[in-house]
Amino acid sequence: MFLTPVELIELTDRKKLSLQVQFLVKNGIRHLVSPSGKPKVLKSEVNRLLFGGTKTISNPDFSHING
Repeated sequence: MFLTPVELIELTDRKKLSLQVQFLVKNGIRHLVSPSGKPKVLKSEVNRLLFGGTKTISNPDFSHING
């Protein structure tokens, strides 16, 4: 669900938590910060950034069925 501490280091190129948060803010990466100061980034957020936007679910068109 969330990036691991190692994945956060790989993403931000920073080991210090405050610098990781600074990188996330600067790059517009949505995240939470835990009470202990650890940044929390959803893996889906990284996928959104890498693969372009969020996917939306639309209502399917069933007009061609039984009609």
